[in-house]
Amino acid sequence: LESPYTNESPFNQTLFVRATDVNNGCVSFTELELEIDLLPVIAAPEAIPAIELCDDDQNNVETFDINSQIPI
Repeated sequence: LESPYTNESPFNQTLFVRATDVNNGCVSFTELELEIDLLPVIAAPEAIPAIELCDDDQNNVETFDINSQIPI
């Protein structure tokens, strides 16, 4: 691109593309579907409860239920 591109249609737009092979000068034309997704909303770290367990029997094994973290 010669300059930054601005999407004219929210979330999707068809771009018409011209590509030139610098080795032989061949030109190709095609369509490119531009699809824009919104950024995900991520919870602040302090809003996510910590998962903590103590290894009371000292066997270096503990089982965590991560379902309590879904969805965050």
